[in-house]
Amino acid sequence: MKLTNLTKGLIAATALTVASFGANAGVIASSTLEVSKFTVLFDVNGNGDFTDDNPLDFPIVIISGERDGAASASFNGDSSQSNPTAGNAVATIDASLSCAGPDCAGQGLVENGIFSNNTNFADWTDDANYAFADMSVSGNAFDANGATGFTQAEAAIYAGYSSAGEGSATIDNNLFSQINIQANTSMNAMIIINYVAELTVALSDDVMTNDNVFGKASASYGFDVSLDNSQVFSESKAFSTLDNSNFVGTVLQKNEYINSGILASAPISISAGFHTITIDQTSEVDVSLVPEPTSIALFGLGLIGLAGMARRRNS
Repeated sequence: MKLTNLTKGLIAATALTVASFGANAGVIASSTLEVSKFTVLFDVNGNGDFTDDNPLDFPIVIISGERDGAASASFNGDSSQSNPTAGNAVATIDASLSCAGPDCAGQGLVENGIFSNNTNFADWTDDANYAFADMSVSGNAFDANGATGFTQAEAAIYAGYSSAGEGSATIDNNLFSQINIQANTSMNAMIIINYVAELTVALSDDVMTNDNVFGKASASYGFDVSLDNSQVFSESKAFSTLDNSNFVGTVLQKNEYINSGILASAPISISAGFHTITIDQTSEVDVSLVPEPTSIALFGLGLIGLAGMARRRNS
């Protein structure tokens, strides 16, 4: 089909219009979950005091187990991932920091950096198109120092539409142990976890005020702890730009969720024999920035009509 000059001009104008929809628009999401100590305490004497008993006073034998981790990131088809695993339930698992997107090098990312979301958002004034994830876990919940670990994911899109980025970091730890009790036929155990979680999602002002572009940012975290297939703790939060329109800030419209604390289970009766502790931990983010489809469709239909009119006039 031969295009008229009018049609060519309208098509060019369409491209410029779509490209100019919030050319400086941006979205970003970040999720961080850090467990500073995960430990199992015992009351061997039966006096209700979980602080005066040393696990070394009675044998705890780890029969088997495994510890897995994963850090994966993708940005517009570009992907990066690291999936370390160990057949040892107390081995250190440290995924390589995974980053995808054209601006990974400019973000100052450091392995096991556990970045502050506030710092990253404060620096988010230059072009930034990336997604990254990282994780690490080490230690033994049965010793005095306990186990520690973190998961983190972040993704940002600053310019360019039909763009999407996502990051995911996970920890899976299954520990199959045998507890041999010397003096008593049973005892009480208490599971304690210290953690800090932070979720942040943001849209730039031009995304918030432009009806012709749709930006979305979501972030989530979660952890579950089970003993012998019975859930002890379950903590999770999913947070997105669609949850709350009452954003704060000027240059960025930002929502932030921070939670921290110490969770302690009720006393759990433990008998002599075999027991399994399972810990799962995740951090995930997802961002997208695209033209609002209805506006683009209507604009396209208008072009078709104008092109048809021009063709009829020339004929």
